Amino acid sequence: MKKYTLIVFSVLTSLSLTAFSCTNINVSETDNKTERTTNDSPKFIYDIDSRFIANISKEEISKAKTIIDLIPEDAGWDNFEFKQVTIRLMPDENTNYSKGKSKILNLEQIELLKTVDYSANFIVDTYIKSKYPSAHDHYPYYITVIPEKEANYIGGKEALINYLKEGCASTIAKIEKGNLTAGKIRFTISTSGNIKNIYLESTSGYPTVDQKMLDLMNLNNGLWLPATNEKGEKVEQELVFSFGTMGC
Repeated sequence: MKKYTLIVFSVLTSLSLTAFSCTNINVSETDNKTERTTNDSPKFIYDIDSRFIANISKEEISKAKTIIDLIPEDAGWDNFEFKQVTIRLMPDENTNYSKGKSKILNLEQIELLKTVDYSANFIVDTYIKSKYPSAHDHYPYYITVIPEKEANYIGGKEALINYLKEGCASTIAKIEKGNLTAGKIRFTISTSGNIKNIYLESTSGYPTVDQKMLDLMNLNNGLWLPATNEKGEKVEQELVFSFGTMGC
């Protein structure tokens, strides 16, 4: 099942988690994901997800016959006629790839896709047939491979993001409008539910904010339910915490 966000659920209601207010669930998505600010302060975004919003499980990949099986249902590619389709595995997309001439995956492409692991990223890079060739004939789609059941923070995504909001509130209060950028922290949830391999991938433009976010994420060690594969076996999953402004 294709998903665009982490599954949110609540467990262990006896846990005393601080109540916060910023997530991508229900009611008002804009209010939930964006820190309310004054006219002189920048809006501050919080989100935790896979590397790319478009994602697919290894089980789904194993059943794919065409590129339409790999991309989100709402991509709108159903009526395209393709003249070139290339599957590119990141980060070596310029050397690790396989080409085809239609939406139907060929044997080489299928074998290449079998090599991808959880948290890997790949590109479905296509050119469509058109009477009037242009730059708009090129349609790439970036996809992350996710476990069949993704890692979850105990108490849910809402509790985690709001914990981060409260923990960095005083630091964020000092930032100025126009100087904020898209910060990203990558981290891995291990099979024991611990955080590892945490690092800053891109800065928010404020080193003090970056460091505060790193410190807060490290304090969440052991508060995760690990991801599992189609057999129910625990597997590692890499996630990305995005903060500051919106960015790729």
